[in-house]
Amino acid sequence: MGFKSVINEFYARDISKKIRSSVRTMALKGQYRGAFPPYGYMRDPLDKHQFAVDPETAPNVKEMFAMAAECVSVYTIATHFTKKKVLIPTAYRNSVNGSGKNDGLSQEQKAQLAYWHATTVRNILKNQQYCGHLISQRFTTKSFKSKKRVYRPESEWIIVRDTHKALVDEQTFNKVQPLIKIKKREYLSSEPRFEENVFAGLLRCTDCGSGMCYNSPQCGKKSGAYTCTRYKKHNPAKPCTSHYITYRELYDLVLTNIQRLSATIKEQQNDLAAFYEEHLSRGAEENSLTREQILANHRQRVGELDSIIKKVVEKNALGYITDEQFTAITKEYSAERRDLCGKIETLQEAADDKKSTLKGTECFFGAIERYTDITELTDSMLHELIEKIVIHQAVGRGKGKTQRVDIHWKFIGKLSNGALPQTPSSAAGNPP
Repeated sequence: MGFKSVINEFYARDISKKIRSSVRTMALKGQYRGAFPPYGYMRDPLDKHQFAVDPETAPNVKEMFAMAAECVSVYTIATHFTKKKVLIPTAYRNSVNGSGKNDGLSQEQKAQLAYWHATTVRNILKNQQYCGHLISQRFTTKSFKSKKRVYRPESEWIIVRDTHKALVDEQTFNKVQPLIKIKKREYLSSEPRFEENVFAGLLRCTDCGSGMCYNSPQCGKKSGAYTCTRYKKHNPAKPCTSHYITYRELYDLVLTNIQRLSATIKEQQNDLAAFYEEHLSRGAEENSLTREQILANHRQRVGELDSIIKKVVEKNALGYITDEQFTAITKEYSAERRDLCGKIETLQEAADDKKSTLKGTECFFGAIERYTDITELTDSMLHELIEKIVIHQAVGRGKGKTQRVDIHWKFIGKLSNGALPQTPSSAAGNPP
């Protein structure tokens, strides 16, 4: 009886390997074999392994990406579709399939079928398949004995490009990804508002790398201000200074820099080579040093994670922690390590030579030419032109106060100090 069980197990393992191999072959060919297509698509009537655009739901997906590209939060998008009483993906799928799962529900349950959660919207906006690419092998199982799904690292995914019609272009998709990670405060209609926080998600402290939190105007002041998040938490183990700067000072500084940069590019008449020689060549060395510092920080953290994981493995082998605890602990650290390794690889591949810089300059020209002669800032504009804004600690007090603010532009990085005319107001900070 025992020998028969061994033979059965070998047979089951062999069948499992063949099925996995068949599934992987289909994935490499760009054939979809999941149960349901993503929201916005349906199965192609001529080929069940391909997607076709669903005319009923595709406009909803396009509207979500359009709203997100304008810096509308996922919560606001979810509220918008709830008010429109649009069926959520699961409810819509049940109604189309004619399963009858939506029948016989109470009024309260039917109301839930059109209640959109922010997580649902975020998952749709994160799905790269809307760019027309088929993504497979994102999950697997531990073995043929366990049906529990295990998340694969992104490096092991199979991505076949241009297998179906895209609902959103690559540029819009890439623009939306950092925006959906930003936590924006949702104001009540009755709540007084002094100014729109257009810098949400862009500001960084130069010393600790933390974000900058916005403080509403207090004690009759007309403008709010930003301070370092770590300083705000008053953590004695990891202290930091305030890096205080008012919203109005920062707003005027960034607006002036964009206006002057736009005028400079206009004078160059889109001459990439001239702009490189006059501005970017002087900032190339400084950008390279910044990249090396970021790489060093990432490599140091990877080393720390390797040490942590090694100690956890030893404790698990010695029986100090259970297998369940080991899995839970290492899952988070392994995910962080994969993310850092991906960033390190990206930074290493970004060669800081003239050819790549000129290519980035061309992309930046295409973005900034839509914002000539601007008189005010919008969050959508800032996220399209700026990678991040680094705030330094102010020096001096009163009229003698000076503060450095580094603007890291999309595609071209940080310009050297001589790249743009200096801002007349020293209290507002020196432009990059």
